Amino acid sequence: MTTTTIELTESQFGILHSLAKKTGKTENQLAAEVLSKFIDQNTEPARSEWLAAVNAAAGIWEDRDELPEFFESLRKESDRYANWSDVNGSNGK
Repeated sequence: MTTTTIELTESQFGILHSLAKKTGKTENQLAAEVLSKFIDQNTEPARSEWLAAVNAAAGIWEDRDELPEFFESLRKESDRYANWSDVNGSNGK
């Protein structure tokens, strides 16, 4: 682990301190969690972008007769989840 220093406003520190007491975590743990989430959200494709790509790829092998039979079973399995937003209730957001 590496240690760094960040500057917070009095208000930010007060909220962070209150959240630490409320959750039983340290201010450092909370700050590291928030930073990890921020990094994940800004380095990986957004979930909505991923869902759009999955939905756009649905059916791309539909007219291909030369593919093995197991691809047909995979295609049928994925058809149950054609609209991934319905599966997780997020409406793609």
